[in-house]
Amino acid sequence: FMSSHDLAEVERMCDRVAVVRAGRLVAQDSVAALTRRRRRTVSIRFAGAPPIQLLELPHMSVLDRQDGHIRIAMDGDLNPLLRVLASSDVEDLTVEPPSLEDAFMAFYEPDRARAPEPNGTERAIGHAR
Repeated sequence: FMSSHDLAEVERMCDRVAVVRAGRLVAQDSVAALTRRRRRTVSIRFAGAPPIQLLELPHMSVLDRQDGHIRIAMDGDLNPLLRVLASSDVEDLTVEPPSLEDAFMAFYEPDRARAPEPNGTERAIGHAR
């Protein structure tokens, strides 16, 4: 059992995580289940222009687009993306898995403009392997 604000450490050391916010338990699940719910960031560099079909994919939003490079955020199944890429001239591809920090911060997104809870009560509590 450990309590930490260092989410990278929690992700490395723990199988299961509980998220406590303002003294209340707001989530409890495996690290894998919590991170699976978050968006992946995908960076793709094409030999030419990105294919138009890429912009029509479901559960995807463009984060950045310059010349033959595009960065997207994507939820769910990667297979529709991979089918588009299979028929394209891809020079480089990086898929960044979501982190526990991404999942943790999702519990605070609606209230980001609000001041932090007093005494830093937000933390992740993990069960070490």
